[in-house]
Parts: sequence; C-alpha cells; structure tokens
Amino acid sequence: MSIDLALSPEEEALQREVRAVAEQCSSGDPGTAAPLRAMSERGIWGLLVPAALGGRGSGLVSLVVACEELGRVDPWVGLAFGLFEIAGGWLPAYWGEVPEVQGVLESYLRGDGLCAFALEESPAGVEGLTRAHRFEDGDYLLRGQEVPSRGARIAARLLVVAREERAGDGALLAYVPARAAGVAVRPAALGGGGEVGLCAVDLEDVRISARDALPGERGGEALRSLCIRHKLVVAGVATGLAQALWEKALEAAASERGGGPPPAGRQAVQHALAAAHTRVEAARLVARHAAWCAENGVPDGLHAAIARCYAVEAATQAAALAARLTGARGRTATGVQPYLDAARELDTAGGCPESDKDGIAQSLGL
Repeated sequence: MSIDLALSPEEEALQREVRAVAEQCSSGDPGTAAPLRAMSERGIWGLLVPAALGGRGSGLVSLVVACEELGRVDPWVGLAFGLFEIAGGWLPAYWGEVPEVQGVLESYLRGDGLCAFALEESPAGVEGLTRAHRFEDGDYLLRGQEVPSRGARIAARLLVVAREERAGDGALLAYVPARAAGVAVRPAALGGGGEVGLCAVDLEDVRISARDALPGERGGEALRSLCIRHKLVVAGVATGLAQALWEKALEAAASERGGGPPPAGRQAVQHALAAAHTRVEAARLVARHAAWCAENGVPDGLHAAIARCYAVEAATQAAALAARLTGARGRTATGVQPYLDAARELDTAGGCPESDKDGIAQSLGL
C-alpha cells in the first residue's frame, strides 16, 4: 500500500480553517477556551466521528493537522482539543450502540458536552490507575486521587480509566459526570493555566452504572487505541509548537542588536536555524506518517511513539534556540516565554518518554 504524505484538498481546507480560528481567537492569554467554542460553532468538530453518526469523518491525519495549527498559537488549547476529540468523539463512536454512550456523543457533537480524559500521564500499563470495585448488580465504585485531566474544569463529563479490582490487569473505561457527587476538580501546579489547563481530579466513592463502563478485554483494546491517539495529538501539538518557536528564533535572529548587525548574518546562527527548520519539517512528516499507519491497520503504537518522541525533541531544541537568540530580557517582550514553558512541560504529555524509547528499542531487538 502506497503512502502519500501530502495533504489532500480537504485536509488543506481544514488546515486553513483551524489556522484562521486559532489566530482570530488568540488573546495572548494561554489556555483560553475561545478557539474551542469557535471551532464547535463552525463545525470543525468530531473529526474522528463517521459522517453517518453526525461527525466530520476526517480521520487521524486531519486531527494531527488541526492539533498542529492550534499548537502554533496555544499548545494547551491544541492538547485539550485533541483529547476532547478522542474522549468525546472517537471513543463513543468506537463503543457502539449503547444509549447512554450515544448520548455522550450527541452532546459532544452539539458542543455542549465536552469530555475530558482523566488518566495518569504514563499509561504504559494500568498499574496505579484509579481503582474500580464492581458490585453484584454490575455497577462500579471508583476511587482515585490526583488523576491528571486537561480541561476538566470546562468539561461536562470525564472519561476515567480505572483498573478493576480482582480482575488482573483489565482496564475499565467509564464516563463520569464532572459535577457528580464525590468528584473534585482543582487546578494542577503545572501543565498550563487557563480554562483548558491541567487539573487534578479526585474520585471519592463515585458510583456509576454498568451501562457507562467499558470493561474487560474490549476496555483494554480501547485503551491501547486511545493511548496511540493521545501520542498522535501530542506529536501534532509539539510540531506546531516547534514551528512557532522556530519562527520566534528567526525573527530574533533578523533583529539588530545594540546598533550592530543582526545575528542572522553569522554562519553559526544560519546553520542552527537551518537545522531547527529541518527538524520541524521532519517532525511534521513523521507525525502524518504515524497517523496514516494508525488509520491503516498498523496498531502496535510504535510509529506513534516515534512521532511523539521526535516532535517533542524538535520543540525542545527549537525552544533552546529561541531562548538563546531572544535573550533573557527579550523573552517577555517577544512573547516567547509561554512557548518555552510549554516545550518544557510537553515532554511528559502522552506518556513517559523513557517508556516510549524502551518500546522503540525493543522493536530494534535491543
């Protein structure tokens, strides 16, 4: 099967749409939900939901493209959008014909039922996740402390990943109303502020119906697919962030310093900018390739892990270059500081980087 990494006309149109929304809604205040509301109003929503179910049916490459464009302007909004699309759009469509779950999908597509993803940031396994106790009638009781969830403060529901007691390593996925009794949401210390900032969620004896839970083997399968999509979202956002940081570095290099010539006139700076640009372009192609693989029956997650690792490293190196060229005094004036903060904190989004690299090494027979 041949691979064409060039964007289709539909994907290019989506790219322009998302870029316009992101730039128009940019307020300079990281983490505002205004771009998400605007995208919902314009129908840039439900990218992973088949058209037959009311979604846009665009696919994973489109999701990566959208996250990249949002990541160029506000990485936190890009992450929140991607995770909302997975938890509120893709998973209910995957789940099937369950009335309660279809209600989650319908409200999400209307734009009034955002669904935040509540899972520890290192989902290599289910050890240490929220615990789920099953009653004889099939209902579940959930207990968890300080579970990370981006955008939980504006979400109507939380998609909680739990481990069933006395069920080995079985994963349980469950939808929980964000304002249910026993649910407490508070801002986390790191992970960006604003409406879509990272939150810590406490679940204290939260009882849910069996109809709102996807347990057992199917729950584990869904979790693996969900984590792959999470990594693709991070890869897209990190690529957009790397692009923004490279642009900041280029702008700083072209500016005069104290009446002297711009740094861009020096060969060492030119080479550093060229190398950063090369990494950004490569990250973009690797992310699209990984999305294509996930959508075309390559389910092992290796390509998603490679894309996440490479894109985050590209953003980290672009951040170092931008910091060097703007200088300590210029970071605030040029608006580069929020991007530098995002590059640092993005490293653990979508999973532990060491775990991803372990998986890549194993694939090489090491």
